[in-house]
Amino acid sequence: MAQSPWGEFAILVAGKLYRVNANSKQLAFASEQDDLTDVIYAPDSDLLIGCDYTTLYVFAPQGLKWKSERVSWDGIELVDVKESTVSGFVLDLFNDVEGEIMAPAQKVPFLLFLDELHFESEIDGSWFNAD
Repeated sequence: MAQSPWGEFAILVAGKLYRVNANSKQLAFASEQDDLTDVIYAPDSDLLIGCDYTTLYVFAPQGLKWKSERVSWDGIELVDVKESTVSGFVLDLFNDVEGEIMAPAQKVPFLLFLDELHFESEIDGSWFNAD
């Protein structure tokens, strides 16, 4: 649970994100997404960053502001927010380890720049849309 300095709380329950004003006891928003796995608060921009297994979401006080393309094979870990940059890990199933036929998946670091809503990672996303 994250709390903003304005008395609002973010609560992740059963995959849905709720932003509640504790002072007025009003619901600011409830996410349409019902499979979110993690959320982190960016106090400098008053944004909530959430994720499911493959996609990142940025929520403003009124609701969804931005949704990424698919950025991970099957797992995202939100780690930290410093000023307007979110850091974490995405799961890369195509971990080429010499000499291993089926190497284990690897956690690859990412950055999400909130000012530009720009995602950067070394994972090769071209495979996400391959037929």
